[in-house]
This record gives sequence, structure tokens and C-alpha cells, in this order.
Amino acid sequence: WLNQSHNACVNYANRNATKPTPTAKFLQGYVGAVTSAVSIAVGLRMLIDKANKLNPSTRMIIQRLVPFPAVACANICNVGLMRHSELSEGINVLDSDGHVVGSSRIAAKHV
Repeated sequence: WLNQSHNACVNYANRNATKPTPTAKFLQGYVGAVTSAVSIAVGLRMLIDKANKLNPSTRMIIQRLVPFPAVACANICNVGLMRHSELSEGINVLDSDGHVVGSSRIAAKHV
């Protein structure tokens, strides 16, 4: 939970701020990331607990590795949800004087 809270704040702070981002998008990214992390961690834990063929030492080693895929998948989910509006609506493109000349989805993919 704490890790995804931190990541959501970092993704929000690093967003392209040329267009306003609704708070609902921030909350959607946060809830999506936390939900995915918890569900993956719980699901993998249940899978390991049901694996009766594993000896106890192997099971313990695998259980210690469970947080990694949970956090990695949650981070992917968090970035995708937090940056979705940038990719779908585009970001503002500025000229050399700093004036907005348009909005580009292609530029959003390269930022």
C-alpha cells in the first residue's frame, strides 16, 4: 500500500502539467495500482499455499519473491492509468516562444 501511494504521487508530480488533470484520474490510478498489487500478491500466495508438491524450503523461497511481481504489475498499472489522459488527449506543443501551437498525441508517446 505505501509503495503504491508513493508511486502514485510520483506519477502525478511527473505528469505533463500543460493540461489540467482531474483528481479522479489520480484516484483511479491509485486505486487501480493498489488493487492490482494486493490481488496479485494474494493470488500468488494462495497458489503457493495450494502447491503441495513443493518442499517447505522451496515454498518459503518462492513466498519471499511474491512481492516483486505484485509491485511490478502494480507499477505498470499505475503508470498506464495515470498517463492515460495524456496518451488519449495529447499534450500541448509549444513553439520557441512558449506559446501553445496545438495538441499532439504523438508527442505524448515520446515524453
